[in-house]
Amino acid sequence: AVIDAGTVQGVGQVSLQALDASRIIAAAVAGGVSTQNNGAAGGATVVINQVGNQTTARIGGGSQINADDGIAVYAGSGRLTQGGDCASAAGVDYCGNDIQLSADANADRTSGDVNDTQVQELQRGAGSSSIIAVAGALGVGGKAGGLAFAYNQIGNNHSVDVGNARLDVGNGAITLEAADDAQILALAAGLAGSTGDFAGAGSGSYNQIDNTTAVRVGGGSTVLQADTVSLQARDESFIGSLAGSISASSGSAGGAALTINRVTNTTVAAIDQAVVDATGSVSLQAHNNAGILSGAVAAGIAAQNALQGSFVWADIGNSAQAVVRNTTLGAAALAIDAGNNSQIHTLAGSVAVGGNNAVGVAANVAWIHDTTHAQLHDSQIDVAGKVSVDAASDAVTKTLAIGGAVGGQVAVAGSASANVIGSTTDAEVVGINLDAQQAGN
Repeated sequence: AVIDAGTVQGVGQVSLQALDASRIIAAAVAGGVSTQNNGAAGGATVVINQVGNQTTARIGGGSQINADDGIAVYAGSGRLTQGGDCASAAGVDYCGNDIQLSADANADRTSGDVNDTQVQELQRGAGSSSIIAVAGALGVGGKAGGLAFAYNQIGNNHSVDVGNARLDVGNGAITLEAADDAQILALAAGLAGSTGDFAGAGSGSYNQIDNTTAVRVGGGSTVLQADTVSLQARDESFIGSLAGSISASSGSAGGAALTINRVTNTTVAAIDQAVVDATGSVSLQAHNNAGILSGAVAAGIAAQNALQGSFVWADIGNSAQAVVRNTTLGAAALAIDAGNNSQIHTLAGSVAVGGNNAVGVAANVAWIHDTTHAQLHDSQIDVAGKVSVDAASDAVTKTLAIGGAVGGQVAVAGSASANVIGSTTDAEVVGINLDAQQAGN
């Protein structure tokens, strides 16, 4: 959605929106059965899902927009239309709601005819990009194996850009917003049963969310004038994953479960090389909220030997930046706010039972390494009230690793859990010229 080298005057409100909504639901199941004790059977599945949308809402090219009641620009998630009954669960938007349509833009406000040059515009909802993936494999026979793997990735890019443009609002707000809500739910399961020598089962998943959500103002001759000016960039991301393996054999049994989960989003709200004049407040917000809930469980029983292992990796490394630099800004108040909120909850479990020997090992790693910057640099600031530059980062990890083994001769069990939080958070005010006569705080 672009306004380039355009002129808009004499309207009440201008709304520019670029929306996307995506949903993938995928499942793959395979199985093999052998009725011979000396036979072999196996099943293997692989599921691959990717979402990579790009939305851009841009005003530039020397555009001039004059709106009496407000200017709103949005790029980001919308909602899908789904016919029939549909339900959502587990925090995942399976179907979404209808995109609502409204008509509230009258180019000739003096005509008295509300239908005159009326324009329909999309109203965004709290939609999302979502992936629901299931991979399952089964093998039953003299020698049996089952292997399942799921690969899921979401990498959206949402951008609001205002540069080399003049936006004037007589009695209202300029609101610039970019937002994303991405969710992955993944299940991988491998099952194997053997009446002969060996049964092996394995499952794994790799899940990643890597979004860029940005609102940028500045460059060329950029002027914003309104009662209030708001820049908001936000991202909500969630990954829920479970990998499981079960193996049983009259001989030996081996099983492994692995899941890797990563969230690496970049969120930016920035004013650089612009003139901003507001009778009320100017605010910039760049916020990330990310969560990972993940588990890997391997269990096996064998008449002779059993070897089981599970591993979970979860890391969140988001970047939130709220920046004003090289700008002339006048307002009643200025708030620059950058924030990251990250939570990881993981479980790794392994149980092995063998008539002779048994080994069960479980391990998990949780790592949060967010970067949060709030900056006010090299600008002329004329603010009558409060100037706040805030950077905040919250990080929580909760992990559990359980290893168990029962053997007739030898039993070995081990578990390990590592939690690392190493985030960078800073709020900076450098090289500004603040009008002390009008500044209250």
